[in-house]
Amino acid sequence: FEMGQKEIIMNLVRPLLGEVGMMVNNNQLTIGQEHLLSSMLRDFLGNMHQSLSPYDLNSRDAAKRVMLTTREGDLHEFSILMSAILSNLYHCKTYYLGPSMPVADLAHAVTQLRIDTLILGAMPLPPDKEIVTVTNYLKELDRSVPRSVTFCIGGPEMNTSFLRQDRHVIKVKSLAEMDQFLSSWV
Repeated sequence: FEMGQKEIIMNLVRPLLGEVGMMVNNNQLTIGQEHLLSSMLRDFLGNMHQSLSPYDLNSRDAAKRVMLTTREGDLHEFSILMSAILSNLYHCKTYYLGPSMPVADLAHAVTQLRIDTLILGAMPLPPDKEIVTVTNYLKELDRSVPRSVTFCIGGPEMNTSFLRQDRHVIKVKSLAEMDQFLSSWV
């Protein structure tokens, strides 16, 4: 039987990542085995994303412009990569920056590329691994990018009341919620 790209993401890769995480926590897989599988999945998803990205970037000028990344120091890439694939499937002009983007460089890219929606993976990190808190990162980003840019923040529920009152903020806690958000544009 055949699966489309969306079904592969939602019904195969997403559950597989959850299962692998549980197996590592239960000592059924080693960290090395997890890293090997993660590397293979990263290559697979990267190839899928590239296959969906148009070579003629002008072909999607009328489409929503979406940029995806995580804050500096946050290496949780799978959710934003799968969200980039979904963005492409919904015919967005998608700019995938990968994880761990310094805020000043992100603000510059958002402004230069006239991004409509910034999708930011915002997973909690241990304090000793955190370069910048999500709150401080978002505050700086809020000051640095046009008010018209929508912030779509993926991860656990968080307070965003410190952002400009006129900033449109969408919070998603799962890939399924991200899919619903992106599908609302079609």
